[in-house]
Amino acid sequence: MGAGTQKDHQHQDAGEKYVVYQMQKLAVSNGTALTDSYEKEKLDFENYCDEYGITESFKKSIYCTNVDKWAESVYNEYVSLFPNKKFDFVNVEKEYRDQGKKGDFILKFVDKVVVSQGLKNQKEHTKAQMCSGTWNSGLNHFIFERAPGSGMFYVPGNKQKRWKGSVIKRRDKFLKELGYEELLPIYHRMDEINAKVKKFYVYGDEARFYYNIEKQLDKDRKQYGKEISLLMVKALNIIGKDKVTERVKKMTGLDAAEELLILSPDGYLLSLNNPKYMDMLKRVSSDESKLTYKVNGQSIQFAFSDNDGEVISWSIPFTFNINGCWWGNQKSVEPWEGQKPYFSPKGNGKKGKDAGTLLYYQERRPKKSKEFATSINTFIDFKKAGVC
Repeated sequence: MGAGTQKDHQHQDAGEKYVVYQMQKLAVSNGTALTDSYEKEKLDFENYCDEYGITESFKKSIYCTNVDKWAESVYNEYVSLFPNKKFDFVNVEKEYRDQGKKGDFILKFVDKVVVSQGLKNQKEHTKAQMCSGTWNSGLNHFIFERAPGSGMFYVPGNKQKRWKGSVIKRRDKFLKELGYEELLPIYHRMDEINAKVKKFYVYGDEARFYYNIEKQLDKDRKQYGKEISLLMVKALNIIGKDKVTERVKKMTGLDAAEELLILSPDGYLLSLNNPKYMDMLKRVSSDESKLTYKVNGQSIQFAFSDNDGEVISWSIPFTFNINGCWWGNQKSVEPWEGQKPYFSPKGNGKKGKDAGTLLYYQERRPKKSKEFATSINTFIDFKKAGVC
């Protein structure tokens, strides 16, 4: 789930630690744990909450209440799936993200077998964000092999070396070497738009205040989104159906490489023990399965179908992520007169970006605004697909 405010992000991160702590505690209490201890998981969770000053506020968040409501039920399903076996719950979120995996925690068995489990802790358990990025990174992932580290890829033909996907000269060189020279004009147009919008929205005087550019931002999102969706479909056709299908399955989790757990106040989805989810994966991976994609406004609509009809479909919109660039444009913020210091507490004296900077209402944040970026997001509606 994409959290909103800074505190939402902190609650979300704490929730990932909390679910591992509670699951391991249940495993220890019921005699199914390997290590017979949950102190490490408990301390990891409590120390994080202490560091960011969210011990009390976390208890009121859905990231806590969802876990409290469903942890025992989910744990019992794991036990029924793996009877007479002992396993630990281990937090692997950072390690697996560096590897390009979706798992937030694993079930670790005595024979070193692990089950990677992605976690979505949110308001609805029938849909989830499965992948996100920028326009350029999205296209890079169809061509280059992901390496450990944010935005990093292996040098083609040499897994001993890595390169950062945002380095244009190296990217263009590798594209030519791989025979994808046709993609260069598409990449260069994305580079051009990225530079243009950053110059205007991040550094331009007119965009200092959000109310000056709100309508222009909406116009640019739609105009450039439509243009890039057309170019991206052209790029996918150049790359070829096999590589595109492989990447699409991975980015959506439809490759069955890792499992999915979605928690909400109203229920949960556990892919490991959901017959409809497993049937969907089986149909997507069958020889009869076919991937199609087409432009739909400023989005690309994808679908997997087989001889029995559509299995699942979704859209990927092409837009901008303003990443909190302006302070006060959020609906929850009341207008104010004059300047006031920006402050977003993290606890224990730590402060967020631009802390203490004097800002007028809806003024651009000097440091945070540098994170303005192009954006793609992949949301899957499992209810629409008949899974739940």
